[in-house]
Amino acid sequence: MQFRRSGQRDERRRRVLIDEGTGDSGQTATSHPSSSDHGGYTAAARVENQPRLTDLIPQRFRTWLLLVLLATAAIYGLQQGASQPWQGTENSVAESFNRLALEGPGTLAAWFSSFCLLVAAAGCGMVYLLRRHKVDDYRGHYRLWLWISAWCVLASLETATEIHQTLQAVVATLPLVVSADEFRWTWLIVVALGGLILGTRLTVEVRDSYWTNCFWLPTLAVYGAVMLLAFEVGWVQTLLGQSVTSGLLLIIGHATLVGTVWMEARHVFREAQGMIPVNKRNASLRREPSVTSSKPTAAEVDELSVSGDPEGDEYQLVCESGQGYNEERGAETGGWEEEDEEEKPLPKKLTRAELKRARRQRRKERRRQAA
Repeated sequence: MQFRRSGQRDERRRRVLIDEGTGDSGQTATSHPSSSDHGGYTAAARVENQPRLTDLIPQRFRTWLLLVLLATAAIYGLQQGASQPWQGTENSVAESFNRLALEGPGTLAAWFSSFCLLVAAAGCGMVYLLRRHKVDDYRGHYRLWLWISAWCVLASLETATEIHQTLQAVVATLPLVVSADEFRWTWLIVVALGGLILGTRLTVEVRDSYWTNCFWLPTLAVYGAVMLLAFEVGWVQTLLGQSVTSGLLLIIGHATLVGTVWMEARHVFREAQGMIPVNKRNASLRREPSVTSSKPTAAEVDELSVSGDPEGDEYQLVCESGQGYNEERGAETGGWEEEDEEEKPLPKKLTRAELKRARRQRRKERRRQAA
C-alpha cells in the first residue's frame, strides 16, 4: 500500500534538490537578492575588510631586499643602455636610440626618475598622515612632510619636462636684462638652497631610525655630488670618474630617496603601533612628574647641622613635628607654638634675624633643662 505524500513536503524536497544541483546553499534559486546582500557582493567587499593605506607600507625585510634588488637592476639596465654605442643609419633610428640616454626629457631614465619622485611624494603623504597624531609634537614639525611631498612633485615635473627652460623663455620676454648663463646659476642656487634647508630638517627628523639613515646618508652624498658637478667643481669629476655622470647620480639619488621616505613610514607606523620600545630618555621626559615632599630627611638635617651650615638649623626648626611658625603671635610666643594638624601652615624660609632669635631661644631652653 502506498501512502499519499503531502504537496508541501514534496515542494520542500524539490527545493532542496534544486539547491544541491546549483551548488547554492542557504538561498533558493527562485528567490531574489535582498537588501542585506549589499548589492550582490560578499562580506569581503565591505569597508572594514578592505585593505588600508598603511597596508601599502612594506614591513618585512625580505620585501625590502626584493625592492632594493629590483631598483638596482633597473639602474644597472639604464646605465648599460646609455653606455652602448648605438649607431643608426636613419635619423628616426638615431632619435629612437637617444631615448636611452641618462639625461634630457622624454628619455627612459627621465621617466624612471619621475616615477621614483612621485612614489616618494606618496610616501611623504603617508608619513604625514601618521606623524600628525604624535602627542609631543607641539610645534607641528610633521608639516615638514607636506613640504617634502610638494618638492618631490615639482622635481618630478622638472625631471620629466625640464620646465625651467620654459620659465627661462618667460623671463626672456620680461623687460629684464638676464642672460641664459645668469638664469642658470640663479636656478641652481635656488634649488641648492631649497634642498639644503629641507635636507637639514629631514636629517633631524629621521635621526632616530637606523634603517632610514641607511638610505638617507647615501641620498645626501649623491645629491651633494650632483650639486658639486652642477657648480663645475673639478675634483669631484676626477674623484668619481668619467663613467659616473650627473644623470646616473640623479637616478641613484631618487631611488634612495624613495627608500628613505618609505622606510621612515615603516618606522613611524611601527612606533605608532607600539612595536618599537620607547627610548629611556624620552620615557623619563614623558613621565608625569610625581608630587614629592621637599622636606629633608633626618640624616640630611643632622649632616647640615654638623657641617656648620646655617640652613641645617633652619630645616631642623621648620620641619620639627607638631610645630609651626605663627607670624601674628611671633612676638608673644617667640615665634613658635604648638598647632593643630589641620591648621599647620606650610614651612617657610626664615630670615637671618629670625634664625638668630630662634637659636638664642633654643640655647636658653637647653641651659634651663641642663640646670
